[in-house]
Amino acid sequence: MAIPAGKLNKRVLVERRFDSQDSMGQLSQSFDTFITRRASIEVKSAAESRSTTGIIATEVVTIKVRFDQETNKIGVGDRITDKASGRVYDIEGVSDLMSMDRVLVLRCKYRSRGEGVEQVINTTAPAATAFPYTLPLTLA
Repeated sequence: MAIPAGKLNKRVLVERRFDSQDSMGQLSQSFDTFITRRASIEVKSAAESRSTTGIIATEVVTIKVRFDQETNKIGVGDRITDKASGRVYDIEGVSDLMSMDRVLVLRCKYRSRGEGVEQVINTTAPAATAFPYTLPLTLA
């Protein structure tokens, strides 16, 4: 089963992490692009959570690309960047759809990391007023 060209509506960069040491001996990580492809991105689930840095949005997505010699090298630990939105997706799983060497399915996760959140409204009540009643403890 091949992917119709119209479904591959996103341009993505596949990036691989490289570890190196700087002049002080500190370990540093960088990502280099090794493949640019057309892909489809489909959101499977989404959630939000609160952190000290703000609200963090998380999406689980499926990214599909055509299978070839270069895309066959994509693995867990690599990441995908959507060129249009700039979103970075961490690859958590790779599978060859129906083992036919035509479509590579990447299970990925996007985390906003608190970016773009200018103000977080405090909606939590202080602990003393959150539950002002004391219930008697009875053991049966």
